[in-house]
Amino acid sequence: PYDEINDYGTFNNGCMARLSEAREYQLELAKKYNLPVVDFFKEFLPIMESRRLYNPDRIHPTEDGQHAMAQIFLKAMGETDGIDLDTPFVFEPWNEKRYLAENCFRAIYYVEYCDMFYVGWLKNLTYEEKIKIAKERYESFPDKTQGIPTFYKKYIEDFDKLTRYEAKVVELTIF
Repeated sequence: PYDEINDYGTFNNGCMARLSEAREYQLELAKKYNLPVVDFFKEFLPIMESRRLYNPDRIHPTEDGQHAMAQIFLKAMGETDGIDLDTPFVFEPWNEKRYLAENCFRAIYYVEYCDMFYVGWLKNLTYEEKIKIAKERYESFPDKTQGIPTFYKKYIEDFDKLTRYEAKVVELTIF
């Protein structure tokens, strides 16, 4: 769900009611086609009343929110009896390195595939054209501390390192 509950000092568009309608429709479809469902919406609501699980954009979960999602999923799959939010997730050393390496290019992928691609900007653009668009988009955000503008900033700073980041993740995955 969208976090309408907590005060992040950011705009709250109040879309919970519409998301609740979408959830009901998803549950109906799952029932109709006999599909399993992990109802994050239902499970997150009571947790959100006592914990901040989202970034200030009210949409994307923090690491605690991701941990809660994993716990909810494991419970739904019958792997655990309950949701343990107080025991922190511990990465194995190799997996933590991989996770940190992935974070280096996550922002670049977001800008390329979630933003530019869907509005048709990536059609045969040069590196310079992509950077120019990213700079224009970055400058269009009044609050540069929000999630999406920080992705544009990272894109501008690190786009030329993307291949090295991807290679590092492959290396950490294979070896």
